[in-house]
Amino acid sequence: MNKIQFLVSYLIVYCLILLTSIYLYSYESLHTPKSSKRDAAIVLGAAAWNDKPSPVFQERINYAINLYKNKKVKYIVFTGGKSKEAPFTEAQVAKKYAMEKGVLEEDILTENKSRITEENIINSKIILKEYKIKTVYLVSDPLHMLRSITIAHTNNIKAYPAPTPTTKYQSFKSQFTFLTREAFYFSGYLYYKFLIK
Repeated sequence: MNKIQFLVSYLIVYCLILLTSIYLYSYESLHTPKSSKRDAAIVLGAAAWNDKPSPVFQERINYAINLYKNKKVKYIVFTGGKSKEAPFTEAQVAKKYAMEKGVLEEDILTENKSRITEENIINSKIILKEYKIKTVYLVSDPLHMLRSITIAHTNNIKAYPAPTPTTKYQSFKSQFTFLTREAFYFSGYLYYKFLIK
């Protein structure tokens, strides 16, 4: 086996291991009961359509509201900024939606600047410190969990996975697209965080 064949074989094995790890973690975290109480739920941002959350974002918000109403968390931290064209930040849209569903305004915290997952989590850390929040549920889609939890733990946030059971990524095509995208972004994060730095 020459060097090129070895490299190709290595990359194939790496990709298979990574894809499998992401999928298995999503499955495990989805089927683990959320019986313990945490101080807050951090909802990772997703698209907002004017003043309405996109279907994907709405399911994340709904699950955080479910945790809140079942007294699993005291606070909900909504994250997400906006593009130049958008009238509201993702966090503002989520807050409005949650309040319409009965969440008290004083129990909602917002982070309005982030545009990517890592920023969602790092910027939230400032809010957690301000409100003396020690433990959180991290709310997002199941296939997003491994990368999100890794980022949180790398930043010394005591986070636990809380994937949305009603994720909009249900078809094989949508799940496979999300899975491969997550593998790409997760690889990039690991390479930058642990090899470049």
